[in-house]
Amino acid sequence: MNGYAGKILRLDLTNRSATLIDTSKYASWFGGRGMGTALFWDEVDKAYITDPQNKSGFEPDNVLCIMSGPLQGTLTPIAGRCEVLGMAPECYPYPQLLRANSGGRLSSMMKFAGYDGIVVKGAADSPVWVNIMDDQVTFEDASGLWGLDTWEAQLEIWKQVAGQAGYGRWLTAGNGYSTQRSAIILCGQAGENLSRQGCLMTDAGRSWGQGGFGGVFGSKKLKAISVLGTGSVPVADPDELYAARIWSYQSHPVSGASAKYQPWGNAHAGRPLGGCLACGRACNSNYETDQSFEMAGTESHCVGSYWNSNQSFDRAFFIRDILGTPKGPEEELWPGYDYWDNKPKYDLKVDSALANSWINRYGINSYDMGTGGLGWLLSLYQRGYLGKGKRINSDLDFSKFGSAGFANEILRRVAYREEIGDDLAEGNVRAAAKWGVLEEDLMNGVLPSIYWCGESHWGVQVDWAYESLFDTRDVNMHTLSSILNPSSTRSPEVRAKEFARMAAPWHDISGVDRSENGLYSLGMARCVAWHRRECLFYCDSANYCEQQSPQLFLEGDSPTSHELENRFIKAVTGIDKSYEEWLEQGRKVWNFQRAIEVLHGRHRDAEYFPPFPPYNSYVYTDVEPYLQNNKYGGHPAKSILAYVNGEWVDSVEGRHIALKKDRMDDFKSIYYDLEGWDTNTGWPTRSTLEGCGLKYVADELEARGKMLT
Repeated sequence: MNGYAGKILRLDLTNRSATLIDTSKYASWFGGRGMGTALFWDEVDKAYITDPQNKSGFEPDNVLCIMSGPLQGTLTPIAGRCEVLGMAPECYPYPQLLRANSGGRLSSMMKFAGYDGIVVKGAADSPVWVNIMDDQVTFEDASGLWGLDTWEAQLEIWKQVAGQAGYGRWLTAGNGYSTQRSAIILCGQAGENLSRQGCLMTDAGRSWGQGGFGGVFGSKKLKAISVLGTGSVPVADPDELYAARIWSYQSHPVSGASAKYQPWGNAHAGRPLGGCLACGRACNSNYETDQSFEMAGTESHCVGSYWNSNQSFDRAFFIRDILGTPKGPEEELWPGYDYWDNKPKYDLKVDSALANSWINRYGINSYDMGTGGLGWLLSLYQRGYLGKGKRINSDLDFSKFGSAGFANEILRRVAYREEIGDDLAEGNVRAAAKWGVLEEDLMNGVLPSIYWCGESHWGVQVDWAYESLFDTRDVNMHTLSSILNPSSTRSPEVRAKEFARMAAPWHDISGVDRSENGLYSLGMARCVAWHRRECLFYCDSANYCEQQSPQLFLEGDSPTSHELENRFIKAVTGIDKSYEEWLEQGRKVWNFQRAIEVLHGRHRDAEYFPPFPPYNSYVYTDVEPYLQNNKYGGHPAKSILAYVNGEWVDSVEGRHIALKKDRMDDFKSIYYDLEGWDTNTGWPTRSTLEGCGLKYVADELEARGKMLT
């Protein structure tokens, strides 16, 4: 099988054994999320994932699938990603199957070692780390690594793997020789202490942020998996692969992501930007601190780069001006801000770089503790809820808010479950519920946790919100942004027509109509269905980078096309399928995911914002929370592409769109029917699952009392 290593490694931590699975059994699911979902289904106890309302996600029965795909480990650019799937402790109100994604070297190094993925089962009786060098797999004592942060632990593992040779020198590795550092996936102290905010990390700053999978590693007493391979990946047409790589850089411009996530212009570092293995479109911060020299920079992206930056301060202004605060001197409301000079008291370039290092070292979800998490805590302090002797008792010194010292202190408390950190380690939603502020802060928008897991995006892309609601997390897919939002080179009408040309199989231009009627239309349902299929294949299963692919909308006069993605797939695997055929692959994965959600207990009655009745949220009000209010920071101002009075326009009306529950009820029925799901329950019908080759899944659901129509 071209593009595949041919084996999947199963690690049984309970028995400390390693066995092999033949990849060919799962190759029809291509890779990443598709293959991982099929593996998870086969490896997990179905009783464990059926109605898991009384589960935590930290049980030994949980199964993690760490998945590569056929494109990783080759010269394919923008495809250096790796999927992790399992029952996610961070999901609220109960754990659900969730996927997280990260870039870097791990997926490629697994392929070089001979594995298309790694399945982790059971739990060890004492701390272990797993050392993989080609076909040599050993379970090592991790008692000396337990308690170390992610940087310290990786440096120690690299030392043990390399021995006397050291990094950058030839060493014997498995069946050959290498000068490379092993790729390591591991948890920090947050994961060790079963934080639902604990994430998995690799290298200096790449994370599988959502889900709490670092805590799953901790529950299994698994500190790390280190992979070093010396093999290669078979390719169907090496000459065409090389030609496609050269062509891709000549004809497809690098997106703005490279600049977007460099909040300090990288001047603090004086280093080149980082990128995933085989990708020349470097888009990762790489600033140097006195702590990061041996880790070759922080290598962070998106929220990981600016979670403690000026956006936290912008949010404070929103809270002060919109929500109101107790009367008193401004200095008491935010001691860390100089109101006379109208600026924070800290050097945000230096302090944010240091804070960025610490969140990576502890292994904590930067979304939950990002601008939303910090701003939320500040709002609790400003409103008189949080403080020494207050309703939420804490001696956190808010006079240092915004500094690296404050960031380190709050992160340390979360990682070690100390004081207020013990509640926050359960995730912001669970902490808010315990503190009695969940309903209040969901309604005022200070806590933007409106999906199933962690902090959430919300904005003009209502399709994004719907997709996340039907899934188990914020889907975090920006690929429609360039069509929905203004372009300097293309009119609203041209962009709408480009969408219709691409959005198979319906090609319905009304799918991008964000007018009042468009929000609940059949066109919107078709837009959601098309985009889910596309993202589940190209980004989640082929493991293309969501920031760089799919290339939905190129600048200038270039037509929207998937020629880039499909050309690499054919060169590597030899599989020549049309865009529509790959969309069908995504549809099958989407129905597999949905069937597992049915086992969890998902029902249409739960699919509201936020998706945990009886709570309501600002989504159904005219309130403009921070992330949607451009005056106070957040995303740049964007317009709404809408069909108004017989023409396509960019209607600049702000970012917040208040949905109506009764009309959303009608929309859900339209969408469910379109997908082949029962409109009374939101469950896939038996005929739909059987049409996706999932008869065995339908049989299991019915055997467990989930009666399908």
